[in-house]
Amino acid sequence: MSFSIWPALKAPFNKVLGSGLYSGPAADIAVDNGYQEYAFNAAGTAVPVRIPARTADAATDLNNPNGVSITGPLSQGSKTVTFNLTANGSLGTQTFFIADNIYTITNITYSAKTQGTGTLTCNVTKDTGTLAPGAGVSLQSGTFNCVTIVNNTVTTGTLTSTTADLTTAVGDRLAILFTGTVSTLAGVTVTVTMTPNAASDTAVYFCNLNADIKTQTFQIANRDRVITGVKCIYKTAFAAAVTIDVTKDTGTTAAGAGTSILTAAMAGDSTVNTVITPTLATSAATLKLSGAAGDRLSVKFSATTTGVGVCVIVTFAPIAAEMAVTYQLALNAQQQIAQNFFTADRAYEVVDASCVFDVAAGGVSTLAVTIDKGTATPGAGSVVQTDNSSAGFNLNSTARTVQFMTPATRHLRFLSAGDRLGLLPAGLAQSTSLVAITVQLRPM
Repeated sequence: MSFSIWPALKAPFNKVLGSGLYSGPAADIAVDNGYQEYAFNAAGTAVPVRIPARTADAATDLNNPNGVSITGPLSQGSKTVTFNLTANGSLGTQTFFIADNIYTITNITYSAKTQGTGTLTCNVTKDTGTLAPGAGVSLQSGTFNCVTIVNNTVTTGTLTSTTADLTTAVGDRLAILFTGTVSTLAGVTVTVTMTPNAASDTAVYFCNLNADIKTQTFQIANRDRVITGVKCIYKTAFAAAVTIDVTKDTGTTAAGAGTSILTAAMAGDSTVNTVITPTLATSAATLKLSGAAGDRLSVKFSATTTGVGVCVIVTFAPIAAEMAVTYQLALNAQQQIAQNFFTADRAYEVVDASCVFDVAAGGVSTLAVTIDKGTATPGAGSVVQTDNSSAGFNLNSTARTVQFMTPATRHLRFLSAGDRLGLLPAGLAQSTSLVAITVQLRPM
């Protein structure tokens, strides 16, 4: 094999030199298996850096000098999961993510629309085995003070110094633990950033109170997706024979009325605080979601008697350099309230958004996605869509029909680290219920 040293030396600097990416033989820019790159830190010490995968979609297997194998399509360097809840009465300690992968937690942020009173704190825990939500180790060395943190102020938590606690195994859970009386606290958004050992993309449904649990949509496919797995947990069992299913809903099908993506629905009356991993449907077509057609995922309960603290995750084959964030709200009484539902851990561009609801408002009612910066109140920032004269999605249009946003001018769709995605309502909720909005983000 012939080898040219000049392209190999020049490759890391092609963009800086303005000559574009090298398009010659791949062997000329490939590094040895076991090669380790180094970079100088602020103190001037050379520290090892991870070898990046050169292909976003093909599986890779890179070994570093310590013998650690990194396997999988490394399309994203980090992943975020978010706990968000609008209503004060629905807040409580609960699971909001089940690890489908090995993750290392790197950052946690908190903000709230309305402060609490008295004595109230919250923190994120890692719960293992059959521990109840919040009973595991804290991922923070302290807590977020839900009373003193100023409204709409993004606050970064200090991570625990116990490094091992920051790594999850498959099946570990993340929970939000509230200590004290929730009182007036409302509009809480907690975003956790983590590094996966392989690329991972998930859709998450979580609901704490029994009265809030409904069959509902929790993800709209803005892109074609392939489902690769499902996990579920609950902290209080449902009544005997109650089942929990995940469905693929198409066209104008009602939430939960579509095709199950499982070979059998999950038992809702099984052992509590125990992760269930059901078998997927055998049909490949069933496990594919069409972005163009507006396919959706819904969680379906055969009944809701006594069940509490449900969390369901669906994993997908990852898409290079994009992620989806979903806002979901079932109850009519909590609709049309300005709310944040994601805090950016880095710079992103909003590239797409979609909305669906099962019951239309019955009168004039709209809901727009916004980017809220600084200490702006939820919904007060730039609207990222021009639909209905920038009022957003029409909640009085045909129910069970996905609306895709018309994007605003590009400069209005950039988030910086600490910016939040928000919702700007106009008009009363009236009859609106079972709303889901999925926003597609591209890291910058």
